[in-house]
Amino acid sequence: MNRIKSTIVVLVILSLILPVFSLPLVWGAEDSWTTLEPLPLERGGFNAIAFNEKIYVMKSNITYEYSLNSWSEKTAMLTPRYDFAITAYQDKIYCIGGKNDSTPLGTNEVYDPVTDTWETKASMPTPRHGLDANVVNGKIYLISGSIPHHLFPDVEGTFELTNITEVYDPVTNTWETRTPIPNPASYYASGVVKNKIYIISESYTQIYDPKTDTWSFGTPPLYSVDMAGGAATTGVLAPERIYIVGGRDSGLEGSGLEVPYTQIYNPIEDSWSLGTSMPTPRYYFAVAVLDDQIYTIGGLTGAFVTVEQKNQNEQYTPLGYIPEFPSCILFPILVTSTLVILIFKTKLKKKVLE
Repeated sequence: MNRIKSTIVVLVILSLILPVFSLPLVWGAEDSWTTLEPLPLERGGFNAIAFNEKIYVMKSNITYEYSLNSWSEKTAMLTPRYDFAITAYQDKIYCIGGKNDSTPLGTNEVYDPVTDTWETKASMPTPRHGLDANVVNGKIYLISGSIPHHLFPDVEGTFELTNITEVYDPVTNTWETRTPIPNPASYYASGVVKNKIYIISESYTQIYDPKTDTWSFGTPPLYSVDMAGGAATTGVLAPERIYIVGGRDSGLEGSGLEVPYTQIYNPIEDSWSLGTSMPTPRYYFAVAVLDDQIYTIGGLTGAFVTVEQKNQNEQYTPLGYIPEFPSCILFPILVTSTLVILIFKTKLKKKVLE
């Protein structure tokens, strides 16, 4: 009997300890920042998307995969470019638009993370850059952005804002045009909450309802910024909110320098609040949401001749965050409970026989 008890004790201890080594998540206290393994190189202007418990970071001829706090290099996109829109739908990642050598593109390329391969789809009708992509009910919405300036079409690097809204259907590989945005914007932050798209730029919060194809306005952000990181939490592990993180001071008397703000928008109450500031203030960085935690990767600091490229990878845990209970812990709990019951039954049976 003593040998059986010893074996049971060892099994219980192992069942509790071993799964800890396989925990994939980095947990932090709510409304706090955690510093993670930095990007392999210092660079601003990356785009990022979370997919299948991993984060993919892309720009020009570089594609990185981030998993278990380590980086690996993957196949680069077919058309090197930057300032494009990125989103995930079903089992693919879509990279649309952007620019290369100051030329706006309508390129639409799709990445399959499972096979690490790319394919080309129907191009966006209006080539542009500095925009986001948002998915609502199986369609991808591309709103506003920058196009060549109509007064100086032959002057390289001269752009103006466009108010166009175009929608891509991944199933039919076709495009449609919808109601234009009231106030055009580029390098804005965006997010989707309850099937509405929020476009937040400097002094505007513009809300698009794909169902009615109409626009409305929300309360402007507390601080006027551009090139900030925009992210929306889902309401599963953290309350449904839109986060505007960092960016450049773009107010009327703005310095044009990086700011540390974590601005939190509550779409239900149409109100703003502030969270804990990011450890490394910066702008023009990649942002992704994984398990309702926000990752900010790379970016720039400074202005003009003092611009510096950064490689920071910092994770924000939102206010009201509830850590996901890892499935790998369920097994040891089940084993422990079963063993406790067996021990109890054995002792009970022994007493009965006595």
